[in-house]
Amino acid sequence: MNPGLKRIESDLHKVLTSEQVCSNNNRCIRVTSFAADDSKNDFIKAKNLSLSFKLNTTDTQKVWKFKNNKTEPLHTQVLQDDIIVVLPGYMLDPKLLTFKALWLQRITGAQVFVAPNPDAEDSFSFGLNYVEPLKALIEKRNARRTHIVGVSMGAVAATELSTQVDNATLHLIAPMINFDYSLNAIFRLYSANRLIRLFVSQHNIDNAAEIVLKRSGITRNDLDIMHKLNTGKPMPIFMYASMSDDVVNAAQIYNDKLFNRDDVSLNVYYHLEHEELVALFDEELLADYVSHITNTSVHPSEKKLVGGLCPVSDKVCVDALENM
Repeated sequence: MNPGLKRIESDLHKVLTSEQVCSNNNRCIRVTSFAADDSKNDFIKAKNLSLSFKLNTTDTQKVWKFKNNKTEPLHTQVLQDDIIVVLPGYMLDPKLLTFKALWLQRITGAQVFVAPNPDAEDSFSFGLNYVEPLKALIEKRNARRTHIVGVSMGAVAATELSTQVDNATLHLIAPMINFDYSLNAIFRLYSANRLIRLFVSQHNIDNAAEIVLKRSGITRNDLDIMHKLNTGKPMPIFMYASMSDDVVNAAQIYNDKLFNRDDVSLNVYYHLEHEELVALFDEELLADYVSHITNTSVHPSEKKLVGGLCPVSDKVCVDALENM
């Protein structure tokens, strides 16, 4: 279910910290973070932080820039006693989320951990095999509150994890709420290619779905996010979806709405493709995301918090970003 993302450029270099976390039954994974207390990490210690990120999708090229001076207090830096755990989607370059994790850590004060992609393991299980190690990580950190973020397919494991930990808030960005819908949506996108249509049929896709489920040991009930949330414990839930997302359409989420809950917020956008959603590549989306995660009010125009975004072809806008 690769959404067609092309090349990602960033200036992360060697600032990432990798940590192995294990459950009680010795199920281990490696999570990525930016250790704020790492005395050797000059990038984290830097008083002046400048990030740049270029996203090349099938139809657009955009650049996002963020600048922050540690001496300038931000009203969103309220999560020093919290942690944020991010679960990526399938076949998405990890730079998408590890890059934004550094930005998120700087403006919230929380330490951010990024789990592996669901397809990073030899034994594929939609990321559900990450739940126990991540639960152990959360319990070890003993944070005041845990903010769990599931992106695309990562929403499956994020939802399950949120049901097993205390004091959690759940953020689902372009969540895969229906495996068959999303798989067929990707097939429709790629089947515009005549060569693919020649060799891959709808019957092939249906068979592939059954094979994936059988080999993973996962049932469709295990992937039913909306049912889990409808029957789950009370907690703040924030969902972010776009009507222009061909992979997970906001209308599909609304039609399967969590009607019996009053602690769910669905944030709908109308112009964002799947790639832009999962990369948090929109000022309005970024502002909503930060507002919800920090329980503060952030406006899309607040460049010191959400950064600035421009089409690569707009030289005037790009130059203005350089001088933010």
